[in-house]
Amino acid sequence: MGIKNSIRKSILITMASFIALGFSPNSILAETGESEVIEEETEADVLFEMQSVVLSNRNDDYSGEDTIEYSDESTYTGSFAQGKRSGNGTYLFANGDKYSGKWADDLMSGEGDYQFASGAELSGTFEAGKFKKGTFTYSDDNGKYKVKIKNFKQSKKITATFSNGDVYYGTYNNDSFSGECKILYASGDYYDGQVSDNNKNGSGTYKWANGAVYIGEWQDDMMNGSGTYYFSSDQYPHLEGTFVNNQPSGTCEYYTDENVSITTVWKDGKCVSQG
Repeated sequence: MGIKNSIRKSILITMASFIALGFSPNSILAETGESEVIEEETEADVLFEMQSVVLSNRNDDYSGEDTIEYSDESTYTGSFAQGKRSGNGTYLFANGDKYSGKWADDLMSGEGDYQFASGAELSGTFEAGKFKKGTFTYSDDNGKYKVKIKNFKQSKKITATFSNGDVYYGTYNNDSFSGECKILYASGDYYDGQVSDNNKNGSGTYKWANGAVYIGEWQDDMMNGSGTYYFSSDQYPHLEGTFVNNQPSGTCEYYTDENVSITTVWKDGKCVSQG
């Protein structure tokens, strides 16, 4: 039985009505583990430990397409100009890393992709052998992560796609997801608001796949504080007041339409008074 009908028929209203509407907000993410890649303002070539490219030993006047194997067993297939790698080419490193893209003066320069043997990848613009801007993508047992790089520095912006299908767009700082974010849940639910320490904390909007919406304050990944709960995608009915651990608490106003409201009092998830 929905809360709208319950208020009309009974003083006792339990939070089972909310549960029936699909109210089961999840923690925003699974444990991701630690990673050395989440550091602010670190030079990309140090941060990502890209391998050094062996200098070309071709004749100074050589130009054209060719494949060459170097003393460390790395190989290059692509264009040369005046004996140096220039234009498009692919370099296979001895450790299993691979770079495919533009070259200039024997160095990775221009648009390209650097694939680590571990499966991680740099995709974007290289300059004089360093990664200048683009994205760094890596994976672990919990999902796949994409971090933005700009002017040789790693930003705090990250997109995390977890193995359960949830997707997080926001910031990663001090070993946790924090700040403003958007979360698309595999269930079809959606959250837009603040997080800290990997939980919904602060103000935010949660939309359930069934149309229900909560707009208000959060603490420890639960509705805690002032807020408004809409029972569907329609503006009415809705409940305004204080929520504690996902339940309305104390005096809340129940709006049936623009001009009609009912004052209700809640305790332990039940409506104990109305009128």
